[in-house]
Amino acid sequence: MTYTLIGTGNMAKYLANHLSSSDFQCVGLYGRNSEKANNLASLLQTQSVEKISELPLSDVCLIAVSDQAIESVSKQLPKGQTTAIHFAGSATISQIFQQNKGVVWPIYSISPELHDKQIPVVIECNNEQANLIANQIAASLTNQIVAVRALERQWLHLCAVLINNFGNHLNAISKQLCTENGLPFQLFLPILQQTIEKINKGEDPKQIQTGPARRKDHLTLERHLSLLSEQPTWRDLYLSCTKSILEMYKNDQGMGNSII
Repeated sequence: MTYTLIGTGNMAKYLANHLSSSDFQCVGLYGRNSEKANNLASLLQTQSVEKISELPLSDVCLIAVSDQAIESVSKQLPKGQTTAIHFAGSATISQIFQQNKGVVWPIYSISPELHDKQIPVVIECNNEQANLIANQIAASLTNQIVAVRALERQWLHLCAVLINNFGNHLNAISKQLCTENGLPFQLFLPILQQTIEKINKGEDPKQIQTGPARRKDHLTLERHLSLLSEQPTWRDLYLSCTKSILEMYKNDQGMGNSII
């Protein structure tokens, strides 16, 4: 299968590393940074072009660019290019204007050197031709391929943001608080690992919830809010999470639902 590649970032390099060892041939590459484009083209033993419209026709064009750039890139593809795929979890399939279009989204923070075939990859396509190509690309990346509809992918991306992006943001806040107070953040690594291990074993996150909000420990909640008095944004975040936990377990027998 022939393909053209647009992009020179982590996703483009990740695709290049995997597809170069599969039954795929890159026949052209475009990147805004000509030096990076030439380097990646050399790795793939192909040509880099100065304009997207100069890319040769191929079985599929792989659009590995930022979410905001997908639509513009798709519009610039040669008119005879009938199939294109992007790799953004949140971008819609309608941002591609080719006849056959699809999305291949690895649910992972991608780095070029990644070679884990157990990472789930979600695909969404508008027809059977795009689906056939998307499955072949996904199969070069993983052993776990999940076909979904548009709305299902949006829900999956939302959950990924909650779990990974928001979860890590809380880690970043905690680390900064530790640093400001001369405390070692490493003390929390075992408890982080414990939670991950429980979920990996199939335990329901709702059932393993602990902490002052879960047990309606109002005194501790107020102390924590007081400690965050000089960090109003983080205080509001703590309060929002607390309210969410209280709401989730509000029907527990004998429990109140006020944090005050």
